[in-house]
Order: sequence, then structure tokens, then C-alpha cells
Amino acid sequence: MRPEPKVAQNPAESTAGIDMNLIVGYVLAVGVASSIALLTIGMAWNKLQIGHLVTDYELGHTNILQFVIRESREVWHGHLQPRVLINFGIAVLMMTPFARVLASTVYFAVEECNLKYTLFTTFVLLTLSYSLLLQ
Repeated sequence: MRPEPKVAQNPAESTAGIDMNLIVGYVLAVGVASSIALLTIGMAWNKLQIGHLVTDYELGHTNILQFVIRESREVWHGHLQPRVLINFGIAVLMMTPFARVLASTVYFAVEECNLKYTLFTTFVLLTLSYSLLLQ
């Protein structure tokens, strides 16, 4: 016996242009898949280049923004190495929740026009921004 599909209680719900669950799902899926791809390619390249999977380097005292800028400069100057792909994989994975909260904030502000949820998600976005980008 199959469960019956849910019917929207509010007629406005059935005509909504954007499905937040779909957006969040895509953001998370693309972020995790991209991260896995970058990490896998970087680790395989590292294995082929030096013969083992171990990467021996330190990141030092940096935040994610400085981290990405430094690695982007390496690529810009033609120094693409396995370590750079691995680092970008880590950065993408760390920024995926940030992108999810950013998408939620925009959705609540623009699509739903819900001040309470917009303020809550903005607070979470600012907290994440501080912890990832400014610290």
C-alpha cells in the first residue's frame, strides 16, 4: 500500500517558484561532489608523483580566505601541484555549509519575505563569516 502524496494546505505553497529543499540539496550535493573529486584527483596525482598518499606540509595560521587566495596565486603563476587540488577540495568542503546558509538567507529574504527567518539565517551567516573568513 503506497502512502498518499501530501497536498499543500495553503494554495500559495503549491505555486511557489522556488523549492528551498531542492536548492539546499543541490548546494550540498555539488559542494560535496566537487570536494570529493578535487581530493580524489589530488591524492591520485600525489600517489603517481611521489609514490604514496601522504602529503607532508603545514598550513600555518591562516583563515579560509587567505588559504584560497594563496592557493589561487599558485595556480595563477602556473604552479599547479597535487597539494593545490587537495587544498581546494578542503576549501570547497569547508565553504559548502557557508553556501547553504547564504542560499537560505537569500531565499528567506527574497522569496519568502520572512523577516524572522531572514534575521536568524543572517546571524548564522555572519557567525560563519567571522569564523571562516575573518578569524
